Parts: sequence; structure tokens; C-alpha cells
Amino acid sequence: MKLHCPICKGKIQYESQYLRSIFGDSITYKVACLVTHYRHYHVSYYNNGVSYVAKFYDYSVFKIKVNNRAKRQLLRGILKDPYYSPDDIINFATAMLQLQYNDEKTLEMINTIIVPKQKSTLDDFFDPIENES
Repeated sequence: MKLHCPICKGKIQYESQYLRSIFGDSITYKVACLVTHYRHYHVSYYNNGVSYVAKFYDYSVFKIKVNNRAKRQLLRGILKDPYYSPDDIINFATAMLQLQYNDEKTLEMINTIIVPKQKSTLDDFFDPIENES
């Protein structure tokens, strides 16, 4: 499967049978693949420091922190990347909510993307209230 990385500004090739078994061929699968790509190709200290971290720290906590950084950086990237349409951005952010261990900063960023869209959708649903004089 080819994905567009907003950081590389190009197509990447990534497959994960493990992630596919969890998410199927959904947008969430693609987002999870991009997070994994970001972690391994854009965070140099992740690959270089895994053995060090494993000796002195809890690896799962380290991975969660790096993944949250990846999620925020990817969100920032897609907001600036003309490859992604406004609907793609909303779908990307919504799919990110399905990933595990979103921290407060990540959830806040996701909500700043999703909530305005929901509000505008609701505003379109209701007729404006006319002033009666």
C-alpha cells in the first residue's frame, strides 16, 4: 500500500499485517501506518535509542510518547499539505481518535480540527433564527 507522508512530501511504501488485523483496510489502518513510518523514519533517536531505553526505562511508555509526538507532527503536516483535502483532514483526525494512548495535547489538537467541522455541520442543519420585531 502506498501512503502520502506529509513530512517526506511523497509516497511511502508500508504494510503491517499486525495493524491490518486490528483495523482492516480502514483509514485508521493508514493513519496507524503513517504513525509507525514517522516513528521509524523521522525520529532518529527512536531507532538509535531503543536498546538504551529498554535498559533504563519502560519501553512502552517511551513508545507512547514518541507515537503522540508523531500524531501531532502528522496532523500539523497534513494541515499544510495540499495533497490532503479538508475532508481528508477531518477523516485523518477522526481516525486518529481510534488509536490507543492519545495524550491530552494530541486530543486537544484532534478536537481543534474535528469540532469546528461538527459545528459547521450542525449550523447547516438548523435554520437561522429570525428576529421578530
